[in-house]
Amino acid sequence: MRLAPLALPLPLALSLAVLSAAPAAFAGEDPTDPTVLARVQLMRAMKADLAALGDLAAGKVAFDEAAAEAAVNAFLARADKVEAAYKDKADDPASDGLPDIWTARAEFRQKENRLVKAAMGLEWSSPAALAETLAPVAAACKDCHGRFRM
Repeated sequence: MRLAPLALPLPLALSLAVLSAAPAAFAGEDPTDPTVLARVQLMRAMKADLAALGDLAAGKVAFDEAAAEAAVNAFLARADKVEAAYKDKADDPASDGLPDIWTARAEFRQKENRLVKAAMGLEWSSPAALAETLAPVAAACKDCHGRFRM
């Protein structure tokens, strides 16, 4: 049985569209600094997790609760590593991170905590539940990237 695609709520669809735009660090040359490269790889993996979750929520792929749960858990594990990944100041010409990450640490931590809290609220019991709870995660990503990424 083939399920009809689920229409995503407009805010979620727009947020996922914004997040799918490839910034220089995601699409261009990889950083040579190992700390920055690890950050970029973490962000790429989180982007892939969100894309998989978005596809499940939108019905682009057949909904599989176990796959959704695995993607949620992978995203949660990675989201929990964001603060540590940005603990040490490191820069690279291929990085899109702004210096404000280190000069506005409290604000950066607040945004990271918002992401983790939103990710902890992800529900994967159905495409509709996933779509509804994915919107705050996408919004948290967009908020942080809007403030701390070129």
